[in-house]
Amino acid sequence: MRPRRERPAGAERRFFPPDFMPALYNRGHERCAFMKTRAAFAVGILLVLVLSFLAWTQMYKWQDEKTVTHFSGAPPPGKGAVMTKVGEPEGAPERAKDLREPAGRKMAASRSYGDIQVVMYMTDWCGYCRKAREYLQSLGVNLVEYDIEKDRAKREEFQKKGGRGVPLIDVEGIIIKGFSQKPIRDAVEKRKSRP
Repeated sequence: MRPRRERPAGAERRFFPPDFMPALYNRGHERCAFMKTRAAFAVGILLVLVLSFLAWTQMYKWQDEKTVTHFSGAPPPGKGAVMTKVGEPEGAPERAKDLREPAGRKMAASRSYGDIQVVMYMTDWCGYCRKAREYLQSLGVNLVEYDIEKDRAKREEFQKKGGRGVPLIDVEGIIIKGFSQKPIRDAVEKRKSRP
């Protein structure tokens, strides 16, 4: 270990030369001003981004049956309400009265969710089967469940459809293995749009 050097009495401890200190303080004030400028610039950029996002959002103005004017970012509930996009010029192309139906053409008649037949092969102990049941019931489809541990014929049917694990969901010929909301919803919507 090195011996410590003793300072003479009355001597100051200096890390910087004496003429360097004023420059250091000036530099600190410059840095503070620079940081304030950077912070103001960042806040300005953030404000521009937020305002540009708000300009891109869709805002609708519509009137209900009682001729009360509403402003919202989503289409109005139900049919028959007339909507115009806020800020849209008067000579804009005609929009559909009901946003679910494109302007100028009629969509094919779709089936209701209750008309769609869904078969689910499941077991009593399966947690994903319970989640799938709740989700399918929330969609309002016609759900038929078969417990493959209790019904041997349904177990064979389950295996013929490629089942190895539960749940196995059959949406009128579209087979979904396991539980995931998006594939189930996509299959139901596909069958719903089929005449």
